[in-house]
Amino acid sequence: MYTSTSESNARRGKAGEPQFMKKNGTRHRNDDIMTLREVAQYLGLHVMTVYKLTREGRVPAAKIGGQWRFKRDVLDEWLETQMHRHAA
Repeated sequence: MYTSTSESNARRGKAGEPQFMKKNGTRHRNDDIMTLREVAQYLGLHVMTVYKLTREGRVPAAKIGGQWRFKRDVLDEWLETQMHRHAA
């Protein structure tokens, strides 16, 4: 089914970014889910370093359709934990 331009625009967030409906009825922006490359850029690491850490289970991620996906909020929590663990 096709949607009109106004219906399509109604589902867009700030600056026309796509949003998706969560089960609880709230919306979240598409940038909450990150690719391997985006995570590498976000953390300032090489893509292969992030891939290796992810494959070893050292970075929280899910493999979907053969590709790794990361939730930004989970990644941020993991990073905080790692920082506190190594600061002690």
